[in-house]
Amino acid sequence: MSVPCSLNTLYVGTLPPHPGGSAILSSQLLAGFAKLGHVVRALAPITAEALRSGDVFALRHPNIGVMRFLVPYFESSPNIDPSDEYRRLEREQIQESLTVLIANERPDILMIGRETFAWHVPDLARTYSLPCILLIQGGTTFGILMRTFPEATAQQLLEQFRKANLMVVVARHLAESLRQLGFSNIKVIPNPVDLHITSILPIWW
Repeated sequence: MSVPCSLNTLYVGTLPPHPGGSAILSSQLLAGFAKLGHVVRALAPITAEALRSGDVFALRHPNIGVMRFLVPYFESSPNIDPSDEYRRLEREQIQESLTVLIANERPDILMIGRETFAWHVPDLARTYSLPCILLIQGGTTFGILMRTFPEATAQQLLEQFRKANLMVVVARHLAESLRQLGFSNIKVIPNPVDLHITSILPIWW
């Protein structure tokens, strides 16, 4: 099925079995986009241990083209900067995989599913002249505001935020915090309440 003005979206971020809330929300968004007839591809981290059980999310959503890259553990505290080695490993794999995905089929838009991936994706979006949307769910942003990141690291990450064409935030108070940091390219789309979440979760894991 196709829809008028369908988009080819390339997503970079977390997906199940990642334990964070960004994985749950993004999986719902991507499934919804694909159901509407949009072309959806995703690049997401997974651990070797989780992959041994098979990529359940990819199997359950064959209309989403899922590519994985390996990380030593799931980064579940986005308000705390991980080790330099973790970030280096993440950066190298994202850059390599995204380059291949873009070369194989140029997307209309790059979508970043969590603030931490802004370390890597906006620069690639600029390299390939692709519009880039950054989804802000708050964990990393509040870490910056609460100074759980070193000041230099926080400022570097905010500079990466500024390279996104649009920041989609999940709450109005979060948008106000970002405006106080000097951002104006903000769109508020509040988080939905999924009344069926307990019955849906088992099919992701």
